[in-house]
Amino acid sequence: MTDAPVSIDGVPLPPAWEEQDPLLPYPGYFPESPDEWLIHRHRANKAQAQEQGSVIRAVFLGDSITEGWDKTLWDVHFALHGAVNFAIGGDKTCQILWRVADGLLDGLTPDVIVLAIGVNNIWSMRYSGEHIARGVAACLETIQTACPGAKVLLSAVLPCKESPEHPYRAVISEINAHVEPLANGDTVRFVNAGSALLEADGTLPLTIAPDGVHLSPAGYDRIAPVIAEAFLRVRR
Repeated sequence: MTDAPVSIDGVPLPPAWEEQDPLLPYPGYFPESPDEWLIHRHRANKAQAQEQGSVIRAVFLGDSITEGWDKTLWDVHFALHGAVNFAIGGDKTCQILWRVADGLLDGLTPDVIVLAIGVNNIWSMRYSGEHIARGVAACLETIQTACPGAKVLLSAVLPCKESPEHPYRAVISEINAHVEPLANGDTVRFVNAGSALLEADGTLPLTIAPDGVHLSPAGYDRIAPVIAEAFLRVRR
């Protein structure tokens, strides 16, 4: 009988996805994708950071929602300002902590870092919104240590699931209520594009988020003006 692997390509395997504490750093773990792919993607992002160096003026960190920006919207609103997208699907606060500690931002001097993280921490309902928000705060501190000259734009966790009564909605509201005060109006700003996605009764239409989480092109169309405006403000 072959023993289960304890590492992938030299990187120790993290605990099971649902057991990962939002306050602790762990390499990527995404059940639907090979761990090797996540590690190689991280290393590719690190290589891009080292190759482009001072050309990079803004860095986006996050999960699949950030990773999935429509290319046209991305190019119009962010790429022309020297932004790179280092988001990786499935990431939680734990992975941001690990990726930055592993040198993702080493040597970079961006003007702005956009952090949109936390939704993947809620699925197991194992941790409170307040605890997850502490994980976001830890990510903020880690980012500021790595790039002390950068301003940080914190994005609220966007609403998920069609019904406003879904239990995830309450956790998301709790996360955002604790993350918003981390902004100081200067070097750290907060943006919440969630209301742009919702109908008047609080429902999240399937045309906007077909699976209740990931955005359709129409969803990105709705949040783009909100995120872009906040991004431009924080760059000033």
